[in-house]
Amino acid sequence: VAVPRLGRAGAAALLAGALRGMPGFVLFMMVLATGAEALGVAGALALGVVASLGWGALVLAVRRRPGPQRRPKDRHCRR
Repeated sequence: VAVPRLGRAGAAALLAGALRGMPGFVLFMMVLATGAEALGVAGALALGVVASLGWGALVLAVRRRPGPQRRPKDRHCRR
């Protein structure tokens, strides 16, 4: 569906971005499955959403952190 609308490069970027969010969904499902009996359905859903949002915030925080500045190599400089 995405290739005709976005092209190959756009679809690849879309899928690469989706991979970052998948662990958050897995975390949500794990918290929901393990906490449903102990916390009830509403409590497990709320805790799962908090865990998923926490994953998203962590991904954004790591992504926006500036990396080390590297100088490009000068092709004309002989050392």
